[in-house]
Amino acid sequence: MNVYGPPSCTFEAFAAHLAEPHDPQTGNASPAAPEARALWAELTLARVDPAVALGPLWAELTLARVDPAVALGFFHHESGCGTRGRALATKSWGNIRYRVAYAALPYPVIDLAGFAAYPTYSLGALHFVDHLRGRDGTDFYHGLTTVEDVVPRWAPAADGNDPAAYIAAVESLARSLSRGTMPKVALVAGHLRCANITTAGLCPAIANDASVAKLRASTGSAGEAAYVGDFATRLADALKAAGVDARAIDCTYDAETYVTWKPDGVLALHYHRDAPTERAMFAKPEPGLGFQDANASAESSRLEARIEGAYQARTGIPLSEDLVTLNMTQLYTWCFIPSTAWALCCELGNANVDTVALYDGIAAIVTYLRDCVLEHLNLAIPGAPPARRAGDVPPPAPVVTKDTIAAALEGLARQVRELP
Repeated sequence: MNVYGPPSCTFEAFAAHLAEPHDPQTGNASPAAPEARALWAELTLARVDPAVALGPLWAELTLARVDPAVALGFFHHESGCGTRGRALATKSWGNIRYRVAYAALPYPVIDLAGFAAYPTYSLGALHFVDHLRGRDGTDFYHGLTTVEDVVPRWAPAADGNDPAAYIAAVESLARSLSRGTMPKVALVAGHLRCANITTAGLCPAIANDASVAKLRASTGSAGEAAYVGDFATRLADALKAAGVDARAIDCTYDAETYVTWKPDGVLALHYHRDAPTERAMFAKPEPGLGFQDANASAESSRLEARIEGAYQARTGIPLSEDLVTLNMTQLYTWCFIPSTAWALCCELGNANVDTVALYDGIAAIVTYLRDCVLEHLNLAIPGAPPARRAGDVPPPAPVVTKDTIAAALEGLARQVRELP
């Protein structure tokens, strides 16, 4: 199960779990329950603005968030959602041990008997994310993206923990909070039968007559149609095999798929041959034109960032930034696509489209796009953890005594009094 990516549960399910009785003696809810909205924001908001995410920052954007259902699994297992143990005093999401590096963070983190403590649970959740991502001056989880990989380092067996039970507990809770349905992804084979498109059902925010004229003119040749049709079918089959309800459709914008079936995401697959060398480009709908709501627009940006982050390295096809984004925004009406669905137009191709040369790398590209979508949906297949590097192993748990706890509590109270 992937730690990162979009929420696999609703906010309502997340907040409801915090409000349940977690203390077996008092029946009290989690003390973090009043902060549910702020907690959700800290776990789900990206830390990098898509408008400035260029170069290496693409990768930072793609893994900036933690799935709230998975994060809640950690919080529940560590402290009964804040109702037992040291979390009662620290407001820590994952009982993170204190390190001097945390003094440089832009939010208050103090040392409470060797453990990091916070004024609010939402700040504890923020540090939980920053600690996983190595943004707090530590780097214990570099390259680890799944619960199966993270937990053995988070709670090592050498410290008396049971990583297998921990993993099972986190994943069990995350699944219990999930929507309970398979995500739906439509794979659109662009340039197929566009000649028959009409203005019916098109987005009212753009010039429909002009858009239809462009779409009718874009109907491809037999070779182009064969490529995108084959690509969409292969990618749909790959996603189905990995647990996604995927459909490969053509470019007729049928209401049955978009309106009745209501996909969670759409990848419109195209080719291009306007350059002397292979390259790839990606475009997403403009929220300002009424295609998507804010959340869907953000999801589109994050998936685009995820794909572009390692596309050239994995497929060998260079990426090109061009006016295609603007052009495709105008050309691609996105018609019936639900406003809540993320959507991308992938331009993949070769100057010599009508030759078999284009098919040489299709399997690699299909596999790569499948993996990006699965990671985005928190359905990534767990891989082997990377080799442990020197300095990656967290130090042993500090020795806690009555005196150290009393001293730490006094220090915490003093710092809280000094907060503005």
